[in-house]
Amino acid sequence: MKKINAETLPLGIDPVKVAKKLTIPVQGRTIIFDDEDLDLAVFMDFLFHEFRVGGRRPIDCCDAGQMGRSPDERNLLEAHRVARTSLFEVIDCDPKPRD
Repeated sequence: MKKINAETLPLGIDPVKVAKKLTIPVQGRTIIFDDEDLDLAVFMDFLFHEFRVGGRRPIDCCDAGQMGRSPDERNLLEAHRVARTSLFEVIDCDPKPRD
């Protein structure tokens, strides 16, 4: 994670701006996660796969070869590069249990 952050830092990504775009609460420069595991996962997926600065996603700026990654790690990074995320808002649900 540190190497990915170092690679994406020059993009000038503001994590608070990313959180606000996802309607995650923010107080000043502090991001407030209601459910740290879930909110953090959504935040990181959106940040690396969807959020763009100058038309580029952070995941596109990571060069696995220059980062000294193993072949497996390079394959994983490439899989992330071509992956797409989906985020849905549930507005209603059926309270009846299914049989």
